[in-house]
Amino acid sequence: MHLAKISAETRILFAWTLFSIALYLVRVEVHQKWNYLFLNWNLGLAAIPWFLSLLLPKQDERIAFRLLGWMIIPVWLLFFPNAPYIITDLIHIRSGKPSLKWFDIFMISSYAISGLLFGLLSLQRILKWIAPQAGIRATLFFGSLLLILAAYGVYLGRFLRWNSWDLFTRPEDLLSDVYFTLRHPYSNPRAWGVTLVLGLMLNLIFFSFVKISSLRKQERS
Repeated sequence: MHLAKISAETRILFAWTLFSIALYLVRVEVHQKWNYLFLNWNLGLAAIPWFLSLLLPKQDERIAFRLLGWMIIPVWLLFFPNAPYIITDLIHIRSGKPSLKWFDIFMISSYAISGLLFGLLSLQRILKWIAPQAGIRATLFFGSLLLILAAYGVYLGRFLRWNSWDLFTRPEDLLSDVYFTLRHPYSNPRAWGVTLVLGLMLNLIFFSFVKISSLRKQERS
């Protein structure tokens, strides 16, 4: 495909992904160990919501097309928490040589930013698709709710070690843990602390991103 036909969004995501993998390969070459290999797997999972958002049909009056879009969104939401999840991979940084430790911080941060970009750009596309059908206010509220749900998903993944596909392979156990945190909030302060703090942070990042993009468009016009 000719480079001019590739969207700027795709080129940015490709650049961040390539940069992250390059840092990882440098670390492997220097340290001669395949530590942090899981970062590449996590980034692949983070990219799934973006690819799913590309499958949204164009706005069409026919009900079948709208139903297809609404069928994609739950699957997208199932994988969406994988995008911000990489932020929590900073916990894997171990003490050691200061130079290597700082390199690991930069490397994991690069993967985290890449994952966030995949997720937030996919969310932007999802909300853009929903807006004509639901209205601006309802769409913004829905977007904020999705980010909070994503933060809860990060909690399930990091602390309870659940994966997106466990909803299909171990649905009863997963739903039991979800029910327990909802039914006994005071017994699960970490669940709600992580959800609220990370959810608010994701909302702040996303809506700042949206607002800045809107202001730039107004300045150009």
